[in-house]
Amino acid sequence: MSKLNASLNYKDEQNNEYEFELYSIDHEFLKSWGGVYVFTKRDSTKSPATHSLKYIGKAKSFDTRFDSHDKIGTSGINCIGICKVTEESKRIAIETSLIKKNKPPLNTQHT
Repeated sequence: MSKLNASLNYKDEQNNEYEFELYSIDHEFLKSWGGVYVFTKRDSTKSPATHSLKYIGKAKSFDTRFDSHDKIGTSGINCIGICKVTEESKRIAIETSLIKKNKPPLNTQHT
């Protein structure tokens, strides 16, 4: 499984909404774009599938970021959502604001 035919939207503290394209956890990103990402636990027993947000992060390049990420394999994470953002300063701002608003359980550094 790789790209899922779905996306998720999350709002930040200022009520800006960001769309995340969804991929299975084992997807190999071959292009070196960066952005903000979410790890979720996808429950496909429901229709439509539901997602429980577990972690929010940022990456300069998705093609190398997930190779040995310490959160993969924890809390039932089985899905990656990505939102492409080219500028590092914007990635930092979006990541921080999304974490503060959504309080994912594995983002302990921002709580």
